[in-house]
Amino acid sequence: MEAEAQNTLGGHLVTIDDVAEQDFLHQTLEKLGTNLWIGLSDAAVEGDYLWADGTALGYTNWRSGEPSSYDYAYMESNGGWRLYHDTWGDYRGVIELTGADTDGDGLPDVLDSFAEDPLNAWDLREAGADGVFDTEDDRIHQVQLATDYDGGATVRLQADGTLGTGSYRFTANSTLKDLSGNRLDGNANGSAGDSYYQSFTIQQPDGYLFEGWNSDTMYTATELALVEDPELNGLWIGSAVAMDRQDPAIYYDYYSDPDYWKVELQVGDIVTVSMDTPESGVDAYLQLLNASGSVLAGDDDAGPGRDARISHYVVGSTGTY
Repeated sequence: MEAEAQNTLGGHLVTIDDVAEQDFLHQTLEKLGTNLWIGLSDAAVEGDYLWADGTALGYTNWRSGEPSSYDYAYMESNGGWRLYHDTWGDYRGVIELTGADTDGDGLPDVLDSFAEDPLNAWDLREAGADGVFDTEDDRIHQVQLATDYDGGATVRLQADGTLGTGSYRFTANSTLKDLSGNRLDGNANGSAGDSYYQSFTIQQPDGYLFEGWNSDTMYTATELALVEDPELNGLWIGSAVAMDRQDPAIYYDYYSDPDYWKVELQVGDIVTVSMDTPESGVDAYLQLLNASGSVLAGDDDAGPGRDARISHYVVGSTGTY
């Protein structure tokens, strides 16, 4: 994996210098649900750990029982570091690059299909509190092709989540070309080489709780408020008609499109969680987690229909769930 990082991309397996970088990597990559090679090894001298870029070992995040007698480090899906032998080829690796970034968009040229275009062909932005585009409070949404482009005048794009109430502008930049190398004629004046712009607004309907533009990790979970109903009877209810994009899950992978909500509970609380998907063929999977991410209960189709339900779980400690 390190040889591939160097020879193909001119980089190294990642060096983790401190807890901030560790937390960033873990929070960004944990949804992959897999182990990931990092750049730490003592293959040259047993017990003398070095990062692949030559940096001496400082910060560590070994899991219990490590380091062992193996030579190469990987990060588990829970963030802990373990050692194993380098012939295990089923893990992905995290590669760190320091090459040129011609357009200053944070993407090294070696990975950038539009190395001189900071928009990288597409741009979807939401005007911030000032209501004006191209100012510091704009929120930039990631946009990517949902399916490969194979010709013609139509592409299917996918944003990084459901868009909430606000003002938006989509740009298809003039760097776009068709399969014959013709540039985009964004204003349809018969002369290629200009961008296409489309501004629009979104207003969520009343009675819906917007789940957030990125709710697919524990760290970005949307808070679900609980209300006592009726008052003073001890029954607290939290419900939401959620607005969110649901992509089909990868076959036999329940976790390819997760959505997280969070609630504050007290020890001894009796909890029932249900998911209702009316007039839908969605086969939902539901889990109750504690704040550390441990699964306390789960269900696939306790009903009705293919909907999921967790019933009468007794909370063991006060905290966030």
